[in-house]
Amino acid sequence: ENECGEEIEKGKLFIETKDKQKHEKSIDELEIDDNGRRENCRYCTTKIAKNVDLSCGNWGVPKELSNLGTFVEVNTEKGALYLKNAIDCGFVEVTSVDSKNQDIRTKINNVMIKMGDSQKKKIIKNIE
Repeated sequence: ENECGEEIEKGKLFIETKDKQKHEKSIDELEIDDNGRRENCRYCTTKIAKNVDLSCGNWGVPKELSNLGTFVEVNTEKGALYLKNAIDCGFVEVTSVDSKNQDIRTKINNVMIKMGDSQKKKIIKNIE
């Protein structure tokens, strides 16, 4: 089966094509030519949404599950019910992560928020 995919990690975009060719490019370099994140995403300071039922992403996924799993945070009772139903129906499998991976997720989120703040200062100017 020819699989392809993409991943963003440590400030780089990694792409694997169907013929298994691997490519990587710095996000900063991509954004110079406006090929990276959308401008609003660059200065947004909500990197892990907490005002949603479930927050999903790759930050904090254990190395052995990299590219196989997604970190899921349950933020509401409704989110817990959604996840339970997905598990009960056999759509997903879950495993607990240790505090180390939770700390990694928090650390990456904090770094990304600081980067967003920095970009916001460059892009958004006060109206005189």
